[in-house]
Amino acid sequence: MIVDLEGNDAHGVDGAEPASFGAGHLGYGLLWDVAGDDTYRAEANSLASSCLGVGILNDEAGDDRYQSVYLAQASAQLGLALLRDGAGADRYETYRESQGAAGYRGAALLLDLDGDDRYEAKRSPVKFPAAQNPKYNSSMSQGCGRGVPNGAVPLHETYAGGVGMLADLGGADEYQGGVFAQGVGYWFGVGIFIEAEGQDQYDTVWYGQGAAAHFAAGLYLDRAGNDSYHCLQDQCVGNGRDYSVGFHIDELGDDVRVAGGGQSMGVGANGGSGFCWDQAGVDSYQSDYYDGIGQAYDDTGASADVMITLGFFADQGGQKDIYVNPLGESADDSLWVQVGQDDDGDEKHVLAVGSDL
Repeated sequence: MIVDLEGNDAHGVDGAEPASFGAGHLGYGLLWDVAGDDTYRAEANSLASSCLGVGILNDEAGDDRYQSVYLAQASAQLGLALLRDGAGADRYETYRESQGAAGYRGAALLLDLDGDDRYEAKRSPVKFPAAQNPKYNSSMSQGCGRGVPNGAVPLHETYAGGVGMLADLGGADEYQGGVFAQGVGYWFGVGIFIEAEGQDQYDTVWYGQGAAAHFAAGLYLDRAGNDSYHCLQDQCVGNGRDYSVGFHIDELGDDVRVAGGGQSMGVGANGGSGFCWDQAGVDSYQSDYYDGIGQAYDDTGASADVMITLGFFADQGGQKDIYVNPLGESADDSLWVQVGQDDDGDEKHVLAVGSDL
């Protein structure tokens, strides 16, 4: 246990120390800081990290900076992890499996109560190349539940992901991630992301802002503010793939969403379901590929006889919403429905519904 009552402090270690600063590995670790502009720096297994234990880091106030590489800033494997920051303009920097990330039988929460904060799961330099695009890091951060598939054993003997959550309750915040970031699930994991207020900016590469793949769930909620969402490539803003479900819900504000690739904004794929629901505001949507904004598809045929593939998009309220989509079906004050076909040409198994009414 470390308890610090005041002052601008620097907590730091060099190299891959086994555990430090609110880390519980086969035990319990607590760091409690009451006041001051503090810096926390450790490569891994630190800053609210757990493995077969409980790790807690609580900082009550101050403009703080958290720096790590992986398995830190509320990261749990077979345990519980909590990073709580009370107030201040804070900066969180990492590369992978951090900022509310949970692996096998883990539960992790990063809770920031107030302040204009910046969360960064660095895209480069590349330390953990993503399978989807090796030019960027595989983040698995910012509200992520991640499991580990094991091809050498039956499905029921692989390592299911845990429940990872990031919640920011105040301030105008910025988020940057690589592949799998901002409310995402992978391989039987659950990722949850909640942003309460403020004009926020979200930027990710692939799988983000309410997305999931391979028997998982990604849940994303933004309560208020004029927000900006950008996905460099595919499968963001409410996407569920391969028996997964992805939810993206924005309650208030004039929002902008741009997807440079496909399968974003309420898209289901290969037995999965994707939901994008904007409840109010004058919004704009841009998808640079045809399979975006309330679409669904199944290109394998294997999932068609097991469960439906569903894409759902809804925009409520607001006037003169803007849509840019090569498919051309999505538009302001309109309803569009896509009924897909299976290998026999029957109209079933694949369904997409979009509405702006």
